[in-house]
Amino acid sequence: MTLRVRRIALTADVSSSVGWLGAVAGFLVLAVTGLRGEDPQLNRAAYLAMELTTWFVILPFAAASLLTGIVSSLGTAWGLLRYYQSPCRARRLTGTHTTAPSWLLNLN
Repeated sequence: MTLRVRRIALTADVSSSVGWLGAVAGFLVLAVTGLRGEDPQLNRAAYLAMELTTWFVILPFAAASLLTGIVSSLGTAWGLLRYYQSPCRARRLTGTHTTAPSWLLNLN
């Protein structure tokens, strides 16, 4: 990978990861609003917004974070699995991406 392509891949990786973190923070605000709200309509609206946020914001950012991380790591001299940190990170991300659909199915 050339330096320019590597920088673009790294920028995409960091941007998608920070976007994912921001989406989860927004999800947390909606969750607290839904749990602590006094108004039933507000609670229902918060839970509906949580479902939409999950499917259309959190999951795309999570997938983009995983894919850009793999592309970034494959483009380096170290590769994807050369050092022990890479398989640990991959295992953690894969665990996150495989367990997320199980709790998403419980939203309905």
